[in-house]
Amino acid sequence: MSQDIEETAKKMADDFKKTDEFVALEKAYKNMKSNNEAFEEFKKFQKLQFSLRKKDLSQEELTEEEVKKAQDQAAKIGSFDEIKDLMKKEKAVNDLLSDLNKILTDPIRDLYDESK
Repeated sequence: MSQDIEETAKKMADDFKKTDEFVALEKAYKNMKSNNEAFEEFKKFQKLQFSLRKKDLSQEELTEEEVKKAQDQAAKIGSFDEIKDLMKKEKAVNDLLSDLNKILTDPIRDLYDESK
C-alpha cells in the first residue's frame, strides 16, 4: 500500500513541475540568474538565511550584528526587480503547496474532529 502512495506522490511531483506556478518560478529563477549581480546577492542572502536558521534551531541567540546584517542583505536583494519577481513567484508556489498540504492532511483533521 505505501508503495502505491509513493508512486502517486512521484506522479504528483511530475505534475507539480507542469503547474503554471512552478513554470513561472522556474522562469523567474532563470531570469534572476541571468543578472550576475542579483544572483550573487541572492546566494549571499540564502547562505546568511541558512546560517541564521541553523543558529535559531539550536536555540542560540542572534547577535545585533547578525540581525543588522540580515536586514541589510534583505534590503539589498529587495533592490533587484528580478529577485522581487522571484519572491512573488515563490509565494504563489508556496500557496499552492499549502493548498495541497491541506488536502493531504484533511483525513487527519477529520479523524481528530470530535464534533462529528
